[in-house]
Amino acid sequence: MATTKVFRSGNSLAVRLPREIAFPEGAEVVVTRQGESLLVSPARLEMATLVARLGRGPAPGALERPAFKPPRRNWPADG
Repeated sequence: MATTKVFRSGNSLAVRLPREIAFPEGAEVVVTRQGESLLVSPARLEMATLVARLGRGPAPGALERPAFKPPRRNWPADG
């Protein structure tokens, strides 16, 4: 558990998060109130943001597999 103080930053109140519990710099967070407590959670990514961060996907050919050849069977012919 870490203890810190609320301070004024411009027209807002702010809380400094100690390094050991902080989010990465620039991370989007959501603050929700639960009774007298405030919960700070990572923001959910929108699909467009997720796709942009993942990039275009694997290089061409990276996911190709050899063609499937079914095994030869020595079954008797229907007769």
